[in-house]
Amino acid sequence: MRKKNFYKVLSVIIILIVIVVVNYFEPSSDEITKSAYESLKYEKFYGEVQEKFYDRKNHNHPTIILRNEFGMQDVLLVRDRSGLFNYIESGDSISKIYGKYEVRLKRIGIDTVFVLSYQ
Repeated sequence: MRKKNFYKVLSVIIILIVIVVVNYFEPSSDEITKSAYESLKYEKFYGEVQEKFYDRKNHNHPTIILRNEFGMQDVLLVRDRSGLFNYIESGDSISKIYGKYEVRLKRIGIDTVFVLSYQ
């Protein structure tokens, strides 16, 4: 009986140690956001906005569907706080140059630039 309890307690302790170690080495949500933001700098996209939505299958990230001469392109704006997603409408034209955070938006009578930001 004592041996059985010893193994139960030992199992619980081992599981707790594993959970603590995994949580310690797992990247924080801020680190994940910063990494996503850095990778967004090296994306290039342009085209006419076909649709915008929160992608429930992909952590509910704001997503824009663009159409250009190559077909359709999905753009994820992971935790972007620039206001671009709220401002954009179907039919707008947007473009982003590789290596920059600026997104140019054109609409009838409007030509503006948003700077993508996660802070």
